[in-house]
Amino acid sequence: MNAGSYLLYQLLHYDDYPIRYVAYFLGGELAYMLDKEEETVTEYKGAKKIKEAVSRLEWRWKGFIIYDAAEDGGPPSGFQPYGCGMIVLKSPNGKSFGGWVRREDRHDRVMSCPRENEAKAMCAWMARGRPAQEQADYWETVKQRMQFVGPIPRYIFTEADFNGRTAALGSALQVIDASVAQRYFSEVDDKVWSAKNPLWKLVKIERERRGRYCSIVSIVPACGHIRQKLLGRLCEVLTLAEAVSLLTCGSRLP
Repeated sequence: MNAGSYLLYQLLHYDDYPIRYVAYFLGGELAYMLDKEEETVTEYKGAKKIKEAVSRLEWRWKGFIIYDAAEDGGPPSGFQPYGCGMIVLKSPNGKSFGGWVRREDRHDRVMSCPRENEAKAMCAWMARGRPAQEQADYWETVKQRMQFVGPIPRYIFTEADFNGRTAALGSALQVIDASVAQRYFSEVDDKVWSAKNPLWKLVKIERERRGRYCSIVSIVPACGHIRQKLLGRLCEVLTLAEAVSLLTCGSRLP
């Protein structure tokens, strides 16, 4: 709830983008709709009313959803908001996120990864109460993992998560052949995240602010190590010129 309250406060005071409505869902049975312009709050109780809240956001196209998945399980039936952004908050044990991960329409999109100092702060919190040397050693371990899989919190804080991600990246690289490279490196927008595209595990989305109302969104390799591995694999199935061209083709993947 603390993280959700912070996000809610930030969205209600964010004026660089026309977000009028912010919906805060407490599981699938209770939600609050906040109207920034009218300065009103509407309460929705029950699955039927929840769907009404989602429909209201979709119709107006100027909303954002905070979904607090503190309880185990996934989203309620029929909960498929379109046309508005959404952040799902889960408890640290990760069990409450399982239902969302198993959704058929779910896409793993890695966006705006934390900076090194932010990841270090997360490590300090996780290792709080331990001896100073243990905290320092833990941070060095996490820092090394970031170099191999990127600064993605889901994969850097435990050895099991890191090993699983490393294996998944290796498998994704091995799937790439000449036809896969030529086909999927030309995909843009939502096609990048197709389940048939083996490259989505290797990339992340970066957003760069340029001016108050302008931002540039790019799809790039998750880290320098993955970029080198990707280039090496492309050079095995394509000519060097073709490989370099694909990796430097502007807004296209990666």
